[in-house]
Amino acid sequence: MFRWIPEWLAALRVRLMFLLVRLLPLVTPKHNALGIRTYLAIADETLLARAKEQISLSIGLLAHYEPRRYARVKSDLRGILVHPFSTRPRARYNRSTRLCELSPSLATSGDIVAIASSIVHEAVHARLRRLPIGDAERRVRVEHVCISEQIAFLDRLPGTAHRADNLRMVLV
Repeated sequence: MFRWIPEWLAALRVRLMFLLVRLLPLVTPKHNALGIRTYLAIADETLLARAKEQISLSIGLLAHYEPRRYARVKSDLRGILVHPFSTRPRARYNRSTRLCELSPSLATSGDIVAIASSIVHEAVHARLRRLPIGDAERRVRVEHVCISEQIAFLDRLPGTAHRADNLRMVLV
């Protein structure tokens, strides 16, 4: 008789999460990292300061070694949102908000190359947002392009050849 309740609750949960992610940039502390707006929904002050520092360093890395790609990231993304609801995957592009969402574990990891590489990957998704998602084959091609751009970025950084090689193995 009440079989619709679990379905209704699931739909409500999805709508609440969508609303929450849309409202987070309005109520979270904002930080400007070299011209890229970051929204940090982290309650712990030490983690908040660490996330600010790590994101600033990773964007600085991007700006120093790839100025053209940095300019594209600035134009393609509306900003970066770090919030605890984005635990899996650690980074993703949200088409509706045009934000690169990072998990707090990635933003505070201390691995600025991984943070910058994730931002590059998600910014390519933002650049390709005009393409219709379509079938599974098209999704695979889009992901292939994003990983290829990530590899190109890593190839420009000194000492990251092993990371680029690991990503190349994913493409095979």
